[in-house]
Amino acid sequence: MRRQAPQTAHWTRRRQAELQYFQGKFKEAGSQLEELARQDPADPGANDALALLALIERYRENADQLQIFARAQLRLHQGRPADAEWAQLESGGGLQDLSLLTRARWQAGRDPAAALLLYQRLGASFPRVPMPPRRS
Repeated sequence: MRRQAPQTAHWTRRRQAELQYFQGKFKEAGSQLEELARQDPADPGANDALALLALIERYRENADQLQIFARAQLRLHQGRPADAEWAQLESGGGLQDLSLLTRARWQAGRDPAAALLLYQRLGASFPRVPMPPRRS
């Protein structure tokens, strides 16, 4: 595809990196995303590439949980249920909050009441700490 339509090369390479991410090939996906961001930071998909790269780098040490999260995201993209993956992520491992946020965003356009419940759960997971006083 890159040879037949060179104008789509950046888009195609980003999609390949996403596929590597969904397959759990985080090192390969990260390398490709990093290269894409360096090559053309003005590309419309550069922010998406950087966001995925940041996710991979943030949770690289927790590859098992990241793999479950990636599988859940893939299932959302495919329109398939990911209940088992979400349940696994809620048990711990550092991706609970991101999991709730992702699910809530996905539900927002489908079932606003379900999305609200997820947002409320996310909000309840943070301690209620008063704001520090402003400095004058």
